[in-house]
Amino acid sequence: MHFLKSSFFRKLSPSKKQAPTIEMPLSSTFARDVEKAICLLSNGDGSNSNEEVLTLFIDNGIKRREAGEILLFLPIVFVRLLLPQFDWPDSFYEPITGQQNEYVTKRYDEVPSFRIISQVANAYFENKPEKDTILKIAGRSAEFHSINNLLLKGLKLDEIKVTLSVVMREPI
Repeated sequence: MHFLKSSFFRKLSPSKKQAPTIEMPLSSTFARDVEKAICLLSNGDGSNSNEEVLTLFIDNGIKRREAGEILLFLPIVFVRLLLPQFDWPDSFYEPITGQQNEYVTKRYDEVPSFRIISQVANAYFENKPEKDTILKIAGRSAEFHSINNLLLKGLKLDEIKVTLSVVMREPI
């Protein structure tokens, strides 16, 4: 568990400042684009880089900013649904734009793209999901990799505690 806390989920001191939270409106096709992204990722072999996946999404008609949100949050949602036994944090740290080493704490449910991605992913999981697709998507998350590394080192699931992650989003 020390590895998990020290290398990936290290303790950060969030800033007392609150960065203005401006969430750009999502397109009316965002939920369909999330479904499309799930299909696109299920058809791949799971080895594409983030840049390749972003290009794949954009080439298939998903707007760049929204493709970035899907690329970021879809794996996080999938790993949470795949491993519900964890006490997943409701919040994350987000760097304050223009401020080095300063972070603001945000709740996932405050982010419209995360809420919609969660709804689409929940519907997918309720409708006989394909195991390979779940692993391809959940496996893209840093949380999945950290947990997997700890399990490979011999820890048990109940010995792993997940803390707040740092989420790096594109400035909007």
